[in-house]
Amino acid sequence: MKRVIVSLVLVVLTLASTACNIGSVTLGEIKTGPTVTEEISVPVPDGATASDVEISMGGGDLSIDVGDLDGLVEGTVEYNVEEVKPVVQTSGNRVVIEQGDIEGKRIPLGNWSDVENRWDLTLGKAPMVLAVNAGAAEAELTRLADLRASDITMRGGAGDFGLDFGGDLKQDMRVVIDAGAAKVTIVVPEGTAAELTFEGAFTDIDAGGAWQKSGGRYVLEGAGPRITFTVRMGVGSLELRNR
Repeated sequence: MKRVIVSLVLVVLTLASTACNIGSVTLGEIKTGPTVTEEISVPVPDGATASDVEISMGGGDLSIDVGDLDGLVEGTVEYNVEEVKPVVQTSGNRVVIEQGDIEGKRIPLGNWSDVENRWDLTLGKAPMVLAVNAGAAEAELTRLADLRASDITMRGGAGDFGLDFGGDLKQDMRVVIDAGAAKVTIVVPEGTAAELTFEGAFTDIDAGGAWQKSGGRYVLEGAGPRITFTVRMGVGSLELRNR
């Protein structure tokens, strides 16, 4: 199922990129090959008090965890389409890890289930501002409270996105989630102070555990630093849970 999701998003991206140019563009063909494992290792930028980290993938399986690293980001990316080979760019305190460009390419129908694109990344605990962009992906972000980040932004299209804020929260955190037709699950440990504002329509909201609805907000009572969520969704489902 996950491979089908990867393939479908590549097809959608191809159609979108050529929709305005039908008749004038000859599409190349995306070919699958042996699975390649790309090592990702990004040090903390010299002199950075806080790094600006952006992780962008068009579609696939995305796993982001937080750990005790000397560097900023470490992990692996496995893929079998050369065009989606990840690119790492660093400029000053800004670090961008993004999927390769497939514009002008198409996938033969018989190859849909053969496409692989799996990202398994670990973030260090150096101060940062984090932005994650995922298209049609299955994304799991875990131990986010251990991240020394004042701001986290998650943007997604059609997919299944899980954000788990387990860990030791040491500062207030602002989290913005923008999603299209998606399932979004937010997990915050009971006892952590949190507040969520939702913007959108046609979304089923299921607040379980200690989450309480208060007017137009959802609140989790707790002490210490607070997580403030703003969630914007088109259609889909939003689940609020405790650990």
